[in-house]
Amino acid sequence: MTYSNDLQRRIDDALSRNDVAELDAILDEHFQVTEASRRPYDAAVEPKPEYREALDPGPFEGSAVVNWANRISRAKRLAVYRVRTGGNFRGTRIVSEGDSWFQYPIKLKDVIDVFMAQDDFAVLSLDAAGDLVEHMAVRREYHGALSESGAPVMLLSGGGNDLLGDGRLEQLLLPYADGASAEDLVDAAALEGAVAHILGYYRHILTDVAQNHPQVMVFGHGYDTPFPIEGARYFGQPFADAGIPLDIGRDVIRVISAAFAEALRTLEDAFDNYRFVDLTGTVGNHRNSWDDELHPENAGFARAAAPLMDAVRAHVAKLGDGFEIAAVASPPETPFETGWRQTVVLDPGHGGTTDTDFTSASWNNAVGPAGTLEKRWTLDVCRRARPMLEARGYRVLLTRDADVSVSGPARRDVAREVAAEVFVSVHFNGFNGSVQGTETWLHSNTASSRSIRLMRSVQSAMLAELGHRDRNATQSADGIIRKSLSVLHESGHHPDTAVCLNEVSFMDVAAEEQRIMQPSYRDRIAGALATGIADYLEGGLEDGFEMAGIPVPDEEGNWGDALDAIAAREGLSVAAYLARPARLPVAPVVAAPPAAAFLAHAVDGSALAPASGGSALDALWADIAAPSGDPDAGEDAFIDPSRELDLTSIGADPDGRARFAAAYAPVIAAADSPFEAGGFDLTAFQSFVDGLGLRHFSATELLYLGWRNQPGQDCEGRNAPPPSHLWENMRMTAQMLDEIRHRLGAPVRILSAYRDQSYNTCIGGAAGSLHMRFNAIDWTCSGGTVERWRQVAREVRESDPRYAGGIKGYFDSNFVHVDTRGTEVDF
Repeated sequence: MTYSNDLQRRIDDALSRNDVAELDAILDEHFQVTEASRRPYDAAVEPKPEYREALDPGPFEGSAVVNWANRISRAKRLAVYRVRTGGNFRGTRIVSEGDSWFQYPIKLKDVIDVFMAQDDFAVLSLDAAGDLVEHMAVRREYHGALSESGAPVMLLSGGGNDLLGDGRLEQLLLPYADGASAEDLVDAAALEGAVAHILGYYRHILTDVAQNHPQVMVFGHGYDTPFPIEGARYFGQPFADAGIPLDIGRDVIRVISAAFAEALRTLEDAFDNYRFVDLTGTVGNHRNSWDDELHPENAGFARAAAPLMDAVRAHVAKLGDGFEIAAVASPPETPFETGWRQTVVLDPGHGGTTDTDFTSASWNNAVGPAGTLEKRWTLDVCRRARPMLEARGYRVLLTRDADVSVSGPARRDVAREVAAEVFVSVHFNGFNGSVQGTETWLHSNTASSRSIRLMRSVQSAMLAELGHRDRNATQSADGIIRKSLSVLHESGHHPDTAVCLNEVSFMDVAAEEQRIMQPSYRDRIAGALATGIADYLEGGLEDGFEMAGIPVPDEEGNWGDALDAIAAREGLSVAAYLARPARLPVAPVVAAPPAAAFLAHAVDGSALAPASGGSALDALWADIAAPSGDPDAGEDAFIDPSRELDLTSIGADPDGRARFAAAYAPVIAAADSPFEAGGFDLTAFQSFVDGLGLRHFSATELLYLGWRNQPGQDCEGRNAPPPSHLWENMRMTAQMLDEIRHRLGAPVRILSAYRDQSYNTCIGGAAGSLHMRFNAIDWTCSGGTVERWRQVAREVRESDPRYAGGIKGYFDSNFVHVDTRGTEVDF
């Protein structure tokens, strides 16, 4: 048992009891104030001498120390939040995500401390001293916090470290010349580029919040202008090196801060869910208002917090009495803090554009013959693998969850700062279109035994599922391929993290690219990735691997005599033994904890409904046969009523239930099958649809699979209910159609929603059909014309940017297609 494990147990125990005093005591016991922080918007804290060795893991000591302080402080704030919201709290719930202006673990009372002291606020704090906006964007912790808390407000603070950290200030300065103004001393082009890079992550966060939490208003701010101190590391010394006097230096800071603030202000024009609060001049224009070069003293923080609090209260007042502030009856068990077995970080390789300046993370590498990009598939596979691992009870983070550029060190940071047990970077390979196989890599000179075991587990699972050539065996005598890549360098990871990089296959082979383009194949890739990781975590003890015949090196990576003996038992040479795929223990099926089930299915933010009594047929039939106030209940027929099941009248037909059961046979069979056998969670899907707030459509309507899928038809049984990782794709499309129906004032019938690849091919659908992503709906209306329906669809699309997508009127067949692909297309 290491000291860090013991300390984490103490934190978890105190948090389980919401013991704020104990968490405060743990913080005070271990940390003290130091002279300067490691990075600009970090906290100036250090471990007390007696704990220095236990908390400093070596090459990244500064950030690790602050991470422990952040972790304890965050646990304390979570306990405060739980206690406050555990009773009859009627105030405003807030989620905060920020840097050291929002989280200064000891010594100072920061902005969020001021908010938490108000009786009308309850703050669920994700803040961390030293954090980057880049990290906030790729982790998306705010997503789970907003879903669980029901908060109408999010506070967002960040950009200081992104702008000034790690020597970036020096890159913005020009040499001093007599008579030069502050503006003359700032490299305008460099500043513009730096600010634009940060704003890209702000835009990603705001877009994500708008799409998934449309009720939330995000409040952001810039920084007030501090005073440079002679010889101090962040401003004083860089100004001295550039020959800039300190009095002019403060004006230089003002120029940089003003440019950043103005850029943030422009986001108000682009995003309806963002409000910028100007903090210029709030701290005070005196040196004694500042604790150091970057942080106000307590009274200064209180003055800076005041306009933010005023803006939040004004916004909440506008919401009116009809808004239920206390929407959550009991304090949430936040999955980002508790309830997970272990933490896995998936790293979707590449991302962003050609503008990226990261030498350790290019925007894209492999390109398929049809022009598809590696970065797209790596993100898709990781998104598919995430719920698969969460269903086993693992906490899963992605280093990027959008098409953004993330540096190699920043990718490592995501795993290091949460002490992840596993980090797997996912890639697709490319050469010249003539090579095929799967590879899994380790770093050239920093491969621990745990990473070797992880590598073998992932490689074995991929080989077993995809059937490609084992390039580890053909490229290396010991079955290990080593590459000097930044993301694999273990000195930049937490000491307990197993690290590897998987090259799934060569996507520049035309046949393989075509397979990758099929969602079902990417599901197989994601499943193999999840299996490999879970096998390592669940069967990764050395004894278990040796029992399975898998060689295990010692901590220094030496194999010793054991390998000879193991190979001899199999009648093989050492080289031949290492060249074969590893045989791993079968992992037990583990029930998902409530938090994992929530993240996998209850995307609307509500708790999952309990399973209803009776069969799946009963649940589906109740959707359309029971009386309801919905005039469109059950309308699902295709254009030709003689060929399609007419759900609007089926309840009155003596044979209706039998015909209904035949039409919905694939859904019923999947819903009545156990999960591990590929079953469909009907209760969870109904909960998801309930959370969409639709006025005119039910879950049953969205699950209709088409008349040609029915018994006796040419594509019988080819279609299946949509897999859970695709459900979220239907959110905006279903809500868009609901608004279209509302404006038309006449019943709308869904003709086609989800099609799997097999059914889509059978009916002659387009190879890239968005129906296969559960993102499109074909529909018809009982009144009016196709031209009228198409026009109303366009009006609805123009009313909300979240409805951006494709619209097509099929005049001969009398229906309209809509989707929400993200860009407007009329075809």
